[in-house]
Amino acid sequence: MQKMFLPKTFTLSELFRENASRFWENQETILNNMQAFTNSWFEHRHKGTRSAQEAAQRMCGTESLPEMVQLAGVLTIHC
Repeated sequence: MQKMFLPKTFTLSELFRENASRFWENQETILNNMQAFTNSWFEHRHKGTRSAQEAAQRMCGTESLPEMVQLAGVLTIHC
């Protein structure tokens, strides 16, 4: 019955080959997109961490309360 719906020149193994090929191409696309996303996330996180570290170092070296409060706000934003 299934043979009725397939073209006479198209074999079942061709269908499997085509589906398998599409499946692995889609996997490759998904992996590439996930890698691009995670790379940009890590870059963003590194920038935030460096900014927070700099603010913490400056905060430890300050002697005025208003400046310390301002730098604490920077730490809150980046952490």
